[in-house]
Amino acid sequence: MKYRIATPFLAVFKVALLCLLFQSSSPAQERTETKPSRVRASMPGVAVSFSPVELGAQKGIFRDEGLEIELLVIRGNVALAALISDELDYIIGFGNPNRAAARGMPLKLVAGVDTRPVWFLVARPEIKTVRDLKGKRIGVGSIKGSVQLAAALALEQNGLPSREVSWLSVGTTPTRLQAMANNAVDAAVIALPGNINARKMGFRELMDVGEIAPIPTVGLVASEKKLAQQSSEVRKMIRAMIRSTRYFLARKNEAVQFIAKRFNFSTDEARLVYEQQIPALTASGDVNEKGILLDFKFAREAGENIAEVSLEKIVDLRLLKEVQKELGQNR
Repeated sequence: MKYRIATPFLAVFKVALLCLLFQSSSPAQERTETKPSRVRASMPGVAVSFSPVELGAQKGIFRDEGLEIELLVIRGNVALAALISDELDYIIGFGNPNRAAARGMPLKLVAGVDTRPVWFLVARPEIKTVRDLKGKRIGVGSIKGSVQLAAALALEQNGLPSREVSWLSVGTTPTRLQAMANNAVDAAVIALPGNINARKMGFRELMDVGEIAPIPTVGLVASEKKLAQQSSEVRKMIRAMIRSTRYFLARKNEAVQFIAKRFNFSTDEARLVYEQQIPALTASGDVNEKGILLDFKFAREAGENIAEVSLEKIVDLRLLKEVQKELGQNR
């Protein structure tokens, strides 16, 4: 995979954006005789959850579908504005675009990559069970953010009322781990692969929050205009996303080596990351609709203006169903 730094110009904001380019370079895998269509897709950040897509790009799966994919790191509302103004073709993400769709922005979730997050509640070694957290301090990114609300739900379902702990906004995963090391908090909610570093530091993994609060974190989002005018391209993207996820699931050794190199882990650490990630992935591109509704519930609890909406306003699975028939619905 080739890496380079790009700075695409987004006219709507008139700013230069720092981007990361991944170009597939496997002409031997190319099936089409026509020149691949160039597409630009954004990710909100660099994270393990995007590894199936990145590995698929590296292995030429998108090119095999007739697409030359450029993966850009663009966050939040900037990516939304770029999508609507046709300066971006797709968003690979979940929460922010789906909430925007619920508020009326003309875009749709067209396929999924995962069905839930891989978030862990980790604690200092003297804390052995969830109930031992009563009266303790738990570090999260933000109060009433999705991570904190998901963890609160997980605590409740494990017999500990969330009001019986203190929630502290601590910042990023490394900051949360350092806060635990300094005894500023007793536990923290950590996203994969941060829990690997937590183990190295001697902390204890108490539970997988994502199992209890299954909010998807990665899906494919397109504008309604793109769906109406370039449905063939969207279909190719969906095929490439599903095939990339299936490749990631089927080629364990390659996926582990990719994770090790991408995130600077040992092979053993990368293997553990892989094994913890695979239960969250969907090999069929299915969308976790209950998870979408749970995310909207969390958003309303956080004070966002999201009314009760029909899922048809958020998702459009017509092309996904066509692709599933073409590929077979192996999960």
